[in-house]
Formats: sequence, C-alpha cells, structure tokens
Amino acid sequence: MDRNQIDPTLDELRSLYGMSVRAYNVCKNNGLRSLATIQAYRIEKGGFKTLKSIGVTTEYELNELVDQALEAGYGLSAEDPKSPLVDPGLLEAWFDTHYFELSRLAQKALLGLIGELTAAHAVAFYAQQDVISKLEGPPTRIKELAVFGEQLMQRAGASAAHIQPPGQLLIPEVSAAHHWMRLLRIPAHYAPHLVDGSGRLTLFRFLERFYSSPIQTKANKQAVFLVYAQGSSPLPLHDDLALKLDLTRERVRQMVEAQERELPRELPRLLNVPGWEERYTQLILQSPVHVVDGSLMRGINDEENTNWGPYFEGHVLRVLNNQTHVQVDWNKVGVPGRAGRRMDLEKPLLVERNMLEEFLRCVRAMEERIDAPRTEELVQDLDSFVRSATASVAENMQAALRSFISVRYREFMNADAQIHLARNSQPDKLEHLQAVLEALNEPSTVEHIVVAWNERFPGIPSNAHLIRGLVHNHPDRFFSIGRSSTYGLRSWEQVKPGVRGGTIRRIVRELLEKAGGPVAVEVIMQEVLRYRRTNRQSVVTNLAICGPGQFIFLDGDRIALAVTMKKPVLSPAMNTERLPLRRKDIKRFTGQPLAALKAFLIDKLNYTDTEATQALASRLRKGRLAVDQNGLIIPSSSTEDPEDQSPDQFTVPEE
Repeated sequence: MDRNQIDPTLDELRSLYGMSVRAYNVCKNNGLRSLATIQAYRIEKGGFKTLKSIGVTTEYELNELVDQALEAGYGLSAEDPKSPLVDPGLLEAWFDTHYFELSRLAQKALLGLIGELTAAHAVAFYAQQDVISKLEGPPTRIKELAVFGEQLMQRAGASAAHIQPPGQLLIPEVSAAHHWMRLLRIPAHYAPHLVDGSGRLTLFRFLERFYSSPIQTKANKQAVFLVYAQGSSPLPLHDDLALKLDLTRERVRQMVEAQERELPRELPRLLNVPGWEERYTQLILQSPVHVVDGSLMRGINDEENTNWGPYFEGHVLRVLNNQTHVQVDWNKVGVPGRAGRRMDLEKPLLVERNMLEEFLRCVRAMEERIDAPRTEELVQDLDSFVRSATASVAENMQAALRSFISVRYREFMNADAQIHLARNSQPDKLEHLQAVLEALNEPSTVEHIVVAWNERFPGIPSNAHLIRGLVHNHPDRFFSIGRSSTYGLRSWEQVKPGVRGGTIRRIVRELLEKAGGPVAVEVIMQEVLRYRRTNRQSVVTNLAICGPGQFIFLDGDRIALAVTMKKPVLSPAMNTERLPLRRKDIKRFTGQPLAALKAFLIDKLNYTDTEATQALASRLRKGRLAVDQNGLIIPSSSTEDPEDQSPDQFTVPEE
C-alpha cells in the first residue's frame, strides 16, 4: 500500500511517534487535526512559530515529527487524497490508543477473546459471524466491547479483507514484545527496533532509538545523556560539555544529577521485556565483584549495531542484578573526593550483597598495609587479608580482591597474583641509630656513636644532642647507663650477659623488690658488679644520698627498701637522715669561724652536736679542712673530693 495515500490523525500520530500532550493540544487548539494539515501549515507559514501557545520545544518536536512521518512514507498524494484502504501501522496505532481507553475488565475480557493484543487479531475476531453472542459478562461490558468492535471494523473498512490470519501474523517472541510495548504505552513505531526480522530480541537497539528520539526528551537534556551513555572513559568534564552545548556549567551539572536520579527509576520498566534473561545471559553477573569497563556492552554493540558505553552499561547492570549485587562508592574503597565520584560514573563497582561486609573489611586492611611506611620491599599473598571460615568463601573473596586490585591497585599486583609493595619511605633517624648500635655491637658513649653515625650516614649528620633525645624519647628501644652518656639497645639486656641499662640504684632496687626484704651488702655488690665497674664505698654512698624513704640501712650490714619494712630498725652507727658535708659547703665558709660551719652542719644537714664535732675533727686531722691562727677557715691543700664518701666514715676513732 502506498503510504502517500494515508493521512494519520492526531491520535494516530500519538501512537506512532509518541507525540507529547503539549504538542497534541497545540495542534488541536489551532485546528490541525491530521498530518496533512500540519504539513500544509508548515509549508504555508514556513514553520510553526505563528501557532498560538507554541514554544521552542514544541516547535522543534513538530518539525521532527513531520520529518519522521515523511521519511516513513506518510503524507497525502495530490492526485488521490483518499483511499479505501487503511495502513496496517495506522490501524495498530488506533488499536493501541482505544484499547487502553476500555475499562480494565473489558481489556481483560477482550484479551481472552482475541488471544494477542494486535489489531489483526481483533479484526479477525470481530469479522466472525454472530460475534456479539460470543461476548460474555454484564450488559455494560458487552456493550462496551461491541462498540469497540464496531469502531474498529469501521476504521479497517475495506482493509479488513486484507488482514492476515492471526496464526500467520507474529511469531511468539514478536507477539510478546508487542504486548509488552502496549502495556507500557510505547509508540508502535518503535516495534521494528525491538525485534529483528528473525524474531530475535534487540532490546538495546530499541533503547538507543528510544533515547535518541527528540520527542522523548528536550534537546539539551538528550544531548547530555547521549554524551555520557554512548561515550567512552574518561567522560567529559562539565566545563567542556557546557562549552560544547553552549550551556552553563551549573546547568550541565543539574542535568547530570537529574539523569542519575531518573535512570534508575526508568530503566527497570524498559528492561523488563519478556525473554531478556535468555537473550542477554552475559548481563547476569556471576563474579562476586565486577568493575564495569564496557566489555559486556561491546559485544552487544557489535550484534545490534549500537554504541553504548561503560556509563550506560553500569546502569543496566545495576538494574538487572539488583537482587544479588549492590554498587559500592569508590570513596569507601580508597578513592577520595572528586576522583571517586567520577569513577562511580565511569567504572561503577558492583559487589555481591552477601559478601559486602567482608569485602569492605579486606579492602580496608589492604589499604592500611599499602599506605603504611615501608623501608624495604614487601610481598604478601591475598589470603593474608581474608578471614572467612569456609574455604569456598575465602576462594571467592580472593577472586573478588583480584578483580578489585586489577583496577584500583594494578601497579601493586605481580604475575603470581600477590601484592608487591615497594619501599615507600627512607629509614628514619630511629632506624639509623638502631643500625649504628647494631654495628657497634656493645654499649658505647655518645661521642663514639656520633662518630660511627657520621661515617655510616654522611648525608644525614648527627650530634650528641640528637642521640640523647632519641634515647630519652624511646626507652622501649634504647637504654642509657647511669649518667655516663653510654647507650645501647634494649634488646641486648635479654641476649647479652653483663649488659644492663639504667642506674646502680635501679639495679639494687630491682634486686630488693625481687627479694622482698633486706639483702646483705655483699649480695648487692655481687649483683651490681655483674653490670658495672664500681666499688662498695661508691655503691653505699650512692644509695645513702638518694634521699630519705627509699633505702634503709639495717644492722648486720644489710639494706632494704623502705616500702618493704613496716618497722625499720636503724643502725646506731648510722644516721640516714644526715646529709654529707661536701667540699663546696666548706668553700662557702672560707674566712669564717669554724663555729659557723658547725652550726651549718647542725641546722642544714641534720647533724647532731656530737656528729658535727666528730666530722670537723676528722677533716682537720686528714687535711680536708684547715684554719689559720685566728681560727678562721682557709682553703685546704687536699685535692681529695669527699662528695662520694659515706657519712659513717667521718667519725673520729676513739683515742
């Protein structure tokens, strides 16, 4: 049939090309009731700008609609403006429009009578004899179906004799697809794009045609969508897209956000065509983790001659695998800020719902290991990050991590599917000091350590102040020996005999705490001499001058901790509350009478009168103290420093 003899009405144009309600009302209010009148108006006026209440979008839509109809062969012939035959496409369009105007019960009853929702099936049914007697139900429903059939047969007219029998009209796949389109009120002119000539479903060719139609969306919004949906990674920046479309960056951003909200609501309806599971098995994800890269859609593009990209593939996979997989934001797996949001668009990450918690935990552990400072290379198997109880789950998780690492941390994956981490930091000063002491292999003075450091690490000079600070701030790694600025490794205390950090007081205190009571001085000296070169007199003096309340000197040449003795018994020969007389104290009284020094011993150093007299007499006799002929103290010629002598040696022997 020559379509030039066909003049579709507004209702038929709505069904054929999805004419919007706005365009339909503009044409109707301006007296344009068919394609011929719309076409004639455009030729006469040079466009549609003069139509009442028309806008830019509606004008664009009407121009596109007329062009599409003319390309399809529609339009009135000047020689033969009328024809007794009706184009089957227009008849199907009329059927689509008026079928959905029936009541729900009437629609269900008619579907049961004709078998398939096509105009051909309906015409074949209503062409039978006594069709009214076959209608069942209440009188109102029978009347509704009878009126529908009468209008359909009038519309078909002479074409009813040329309608193909129902059994030869459609194969099952085509019939199901057409039925799905009618239920979704999708215009009939999309049907050739949904099923090819062999009856094979071509869903993505239909979607490309559907989203490319200027009637479906506004021009700018459609352009933004197609740039994203049919583009490859990386997607264009908002600034570049705004410049290309002559829009503001903010407007482009709003459109992208709007399509991100609308696609998840619209795609489930468009993808739920009968038979998609058998046709597109590759879109049903089997792996626990899938990073969208456009590979699945490339095969479909080759088959259906389409041009969909990773962005659209991600939306399709989220819809079709919604029950088993969930999208994970890249911000949650180590890609921060704007970079993560762009990867959500370009390379969506889909993870099985039942493995999501374990997957995120493994990824966090992996990130901590990768980001941790390393002074040497590290190679680690993936199973070290997995804590699953069963072998099958652990194997699936390792496969998931391999898929994830191939995209997120590709540079760290080696040929054996292990994480290979290179050194990411230089050894710090603590490591330098550790290496120097290990090379010296014995406790050493700070001067010796500085020299060894500068020889070993000439590019990182050191000094005594730095070494002392490192040792002081890290007592868990280093120790010092007394106040001699001698340092060593804390680990040596466990492996090297005769090496012990700290002071003599610390060694004695630990021995007394372990004993739990008084210990003989000889036993104490045996313990001290294991780690220090000293003598009995120096050790006793050291303990005596540390202040009251720490060590107690008992009868029998014993020493105890004050906290372990409830009732300490002091030796009569010792007054542990008395402080020693030092050379600097004597120098302070040079030129003063001896009585002033004695008063100082009694008042300030806690000496008794007898003890002060004995101490001064002992120093005068040994030359540590001297007086002139007037009894005034003068500098002594003795060079011996009595600071480290025990107070009990200052008693004057009995005469």
